[in-house]
Amino acid sequence: MTMARGLLVVTAGLLGLWLSTGLPRQRGPTPRALTPPVGAVNSPTAPARQRPAGAVPTQGTAGPEAVEDLFICPLYSPDPDAKATIERFLFSLGARRSHGRCVYTHPGLSRPVVIHVVTDRAGLERALTTEGAHVVIGSHANYGLGPAFATPGELWSQTITDLRTIDDDRLFACSSPWIGVNVLKMREKQKYPFWEPRYRDGASAVMPYTFGDPAGAPPYNYLLTYQLPGDPTHYPIEVAPGSFLERFPSTRRRAWYDADGGIPDPANPAHRDCFIINDQRAFQCEGAWSAAFFNDEASDDDCLTTPAGDGTSTATWALDIPQDGLYDVAAWWPARSQHAQRVPYTISHDGGSTTVRVNQQDNGMGWVSLGRFAFTAGSGTVTVSNDAIRGLVIADAIRVTAAEAPEAYDEVIENSTMPLSHYGSRTILARRGLAVEPGRMRYARLYLDSCYSGQYFLETFQRGIVFFTLGDSHANGVLPYLQAYLQGKSDAEIWAAMQAADPIHDYYDFTQPPPSMRGSASPDGAPLAKAAPTQPAAPLTVTDLDPALRRRLRALASCPAALLPRRLQSPDLLADAARLRLAARAGYEGRPAAALAMATGVLADLAATPIAEDGPTRVTQAGRWAVARAALAAFPADAVPRLVEIYDNSDAVTQGLVLQALGAIPDNATVDEVLLAALEDRQPCARAGGEELGEPMRLCDVAYNQIVLRHGIRGVQRVLGAGHRTAVRDAQIAALLGAIDRL
Repeated sequence: MTMARGLLVVTAGLLGLWLSTGLPRQRGPTPRALTPPVGAVNSPTAPARQRPAGAVPTQGTAGPEAVEDLFICPLYSPDPDAKATIERFLFSLGARRSHGRCVYTHPGLSRPVVIHVVTDRAGLERALTTEGAHVVIGSHANYGLGPAFATPGELWSQTITDLRTIDDDRLFACSSPWIGVNVLKMREKQKYPFWEPRYRDGASAVMPYTFGDPAGAPPYNYLLTYQLPGDPTHYPIEVAPGSFLERFPSTRRRAWYDADGGIPDPANPAHRDCFIINDQRAFQCEGAWSAAFFNDEASDDDCLTTPAGDGTSTATWALDIPQDGLYDVAAWWPARSQHAQRVPYTISHDGGSTTVRVNQQDNGMGWVSLGRFAFTAGSGTVTVSNDAIRGLVIADAIRVTAAEAPEAYDEVIENSTMPLSHYGSRTILARRGLAVEPGRMRYARLYLDSCYSGQYFLETFQRGIVFFTLGDSHANGVLPYLQAYLQGKSDAEIWAAMQAADPIHDYYDFTQPPPSMRGSASPDGAPLAKAAPTQPAAPLTVTDLDPALRRRLRALASCPAALLPRRLQSPDLLADAARLRLAARAGYEGRPAAALAMATGVLADLAATPIAEDGPTRVTQAGRWAVARAALAAFPADAVPRLVEIYDNSDAVTQGLVLQALGAIPDNATVDEVLLAALEDRQPCARAGGEELGEPMRLCDVAYNQIVLRHGIRGVQRVLGAGHRTAVRDAQIAALLGAIDRL
């Protein structure tokens, strides 16, 4: 690590001077209605007027009274208090009640933004079908099934007991035609305890598992595509040259793409590697097994148990090995004194089988190695039986990891017995219809704040500028988005504000062909002009703030250190990373040691605690982490040496958090040096999130996101997410390193 830093000192200095600090300050025109991959061609709408620099666009009715309709839709999400928080935040920005409407006018702009906060189906439908509307949706993704509507009580309990089917009226269907759902977690984690993978008429929604099924062909992986009006080409959603969004990236199946919109033929051998098939159950059990719940001690809260006996009760995990090679196999169980000893796990591998006996009274809440074995592609099983000594035998989860390339394959197989999964723990379901057909949609701008909204929903929402996520959302992107937008920021500046809060965001202009084609011509054949870079903004100082906020900052200086973190989690501060950093500086002025202790304590807590599935806890974690990063950035002289020390002596999960904290510290050569060195580190550094979509984030991916954000780098992919294959991420990292080497 130290040698790598020494070699990169010069490069880090150059990075700080890179001619890429500017970002475009223009938004695209009001979009034309676009054709989704499936459906009728829509007629284009009228082009928008150009937006003055720094002004809020007017996308509603023309004339002196023209307004923009902004619909904010806080639905069933991890934040049960989102509606009240958003309304308080809007009024803190200067929104006012006028004739029964909430209206915001940017200083110096005569045309107002009319703000509608809606939480029901009718309101969301009106938002999406209002001409030129701007729509912001905050919701659980529900594995792509779509947002849900909840009562206040359901929001606080984070449980909806009467949502029961895939086409339930409580769900707003807006997904791709196929949805990969973890059925067990849909019930237990997303808190729909009586939900079933079926339709209201009782028919199963589960897609076929293999070829030859009378119900049709199995599902396949594919690139998300869209069309431009009058253009028959199905363009892939290419967020950067050579970087595409796949619908099912976790499957490791080739992603199908046909520019003419054709689909793969299951009878064509050349097409079969796109199809997602499962010829056997990922988990099966025989004998007398009972369900048991251990909450956080089990791999997925629950497991199966059976009394020790003669070996006739067995549980078998089928392995989906991607290619020939060596793999590490491990098991998880909750440990108890009443559990059995000498429990046999039999691994069927290339060349035979091996039985390993373990003591399930010990080593709970962790992965226990069963050994390293050679497997051929598509083969292998692990079986546990009750041929053990006294007590209960546990069947919980198995983990299989590629020995030489763990980032390429690291699969956890749970004990779920229903229904059969298509891949991993996901069962692919078929959606029957959409809540609002694309031909009826008239919005001009959209932000989807949910987990993996890019993979889940961009096949339906293909109008204008769409902001989306490429990872697990912590429900903290809406406030930065609203503040930056209402202050007249460019799309790139809005993205930067959101990315500083949660580095999972990207955006796409559906009025244009993919980025790799934008250098030559626009859809009508005219040359495309490159946006001129802007000058970097001057650092925010206390004198830039309004008097009321300056008084707040002075008051923070007298606040006890134990109460400061809570005070700093004010919505208006969480919406702006620069202001939050100033507030942390004011609050901890003269006591940086307290700031450092608080922030490193939060870092340690997050490193030791899995991502929260519970909604309010998840939001609280995000707020604490934002305050911790701001406090560290406020005192770089104290924070940077301590963070580097933690980085050099910690595991990969902690190192990933440290990189995020370092990335929030501006204008620091040591930080650049550490981030550049981390670009070479392929260690996975993130636990699987609630959605478990894609491959785990690695240290190099986290470092990439921080470098691109802190230096405003143009010409590269804005964000790497867990939904991108590692091969895509490696290519983008290589492009970034190549650009640095050319300096």
